[in-house]
Amino acid sequence: NIILTAAAFWIFKRKNNGYMHTWEGISIGYLTNVISMIITALLIYLFIEFVDTSILKKHIDEMLVLVQKSKAEHIKTFGEPSFNSMLKEIPKTTTSDIFWDEILKKSIFMVIPIFIMAAIFRKIEPKVSE
Repeated sequence: NIILTAAAFWIFKRKNNGYMHTWEGISIGYLTNVISMIITALLIYLFIEFVDTSILKKHIDEMLVLVQKSKAEHIKTFGEPSFNSMLKEIPKTTTSDIFWDEILKKSIFMVIPIFIMAAIFRKIEPKVSE
């Protein structure tokens, strides 16, 4: 997503004589992120659902291993009932859970990079005084 966002900024600036305001960068970055996260999540969903269904089982197994590795820390922080509840919920993971997880993570994790990239790529057109 970061590469696509940087490419979108570069293309916009190229078509706009090298200028881009910060608000334009934020808008372009957010729109690029939304489009790319939907496409990515949809491709992951379709791949897991129709091409290789064993990936979901492997993913669940890996999550169970990771949870077991952090068992002591989780129980210390949240308590044993919370750990047992989480352990019961993991095997119920579906392909749509992975789809929405992908959407949520990319929505959250791209906010700060979009602001930073918009600030880096911005260049305001000089005002002509009369």
